[in-house]
Formats: sequence, C-alpha cells, structure tokens
Amino acid sequence: LAIVTALTFRVRNDMFAIPLTAIEETLRVEAGNVLRIDGREILHNRDRMLPYLRLDDLLGYPHTEENVEGGFAVVAALHGQKYAVAVDEFQRKQELVIKSLGENYRQVQGLAGAAMLGNDEIVFILDIEEIVSIYRSRHQPAVTGAFASVHAQQTENVAEIVETVPAE
Repeated sequence: LAIVTALTFRVRNDMFAIPLTAIEETLRVEAGNVLRIDGREILHNRDRMLPYLRLDDLLGYPHTEENVEGGFAVVAALHGQKYAVAVDEFQRKQELVIKSLGENYRQVQGLAGAAMLGNDEIVFILDIEEIVSIYRSRHQPAVTGAFASVHAQQTENVAEIVETVPAE
C-alpha cells in the first residue's frame, strides 16, 4: 500500500488519477488546438506543441465516432519531455491509498494500481511512463509525408558533399 496525493478525473465513465508529482499543469483545450501531423495528434498551446495522448485510445476503449472539440488536458513531464494527456472532466485533488492490481487482478499496462473512494467508486492510478511507452510504440517516428522529400534531399546533399571531399 502507498498513499499518494493525486488529481482525479474522468475519461469516458471511468475515474482515473495522476500523482501530483507528475503533473506540470492542467489546461482547457480549445476547439481547433489539436492538430494531426504525420498521424499524430499534437496540442498547440501557448506557442508550444505537445504530443496529445488520448487515454481512451491508449487503454483500449472501443472507438467512438465522436470528434470531441475542446476538453481538458493534464500536462505531465517525463524525462524532460512534456505530454498533454486528454481528459473528459476534472474531479479534484485528493489523497489516495493505492493498491496494486496484481494482488487480485491481472496487471494492466498503463495502470500503476487502483484506489477506492469513500463512495465505493474505483479510481485507476495511471503510470505515466507506461502510458508514454504505449504512445511511443504506436507512433514510431518515421520519415513520411512532407518530411520524406526533405529527408531525401538532405541525403542527396550529404552524398554529394562526401563525394566531393578530397581524400587525405
């Protein structure tokens, strides 16, 4: 058992939490600020671009046709990189007693454990490092789209430079 102070929020109809130590800030996501670039969603916020991670997709919820414009996000930092984690609705900051899922249930990638609230509702505690790992495994960087021609041109330029450099 461990006690952690966390921010609770809803995704679909489920309650989740992220420990406050992993949170940089919370944001309101304005309509039109989530862009799709090379198959990835990016949140444009205050002159910065953040990878936009949709928990429902990463945790395997059934796909819905709803194209949610706007909403909320938790900005979490991991190894110097910031990520915007999409949430439907913020709940509150609270102290949670975390229990491992492995004691009674199978391990679920992306979840560090669970806690029970006073009203008997279950809160799933996110493991941000695993959530980012899931995201990265699905969005491997590739040289495609608009960058493919630039990459090809740079490769040709490097080849020309190498060919013209005199051998010593």
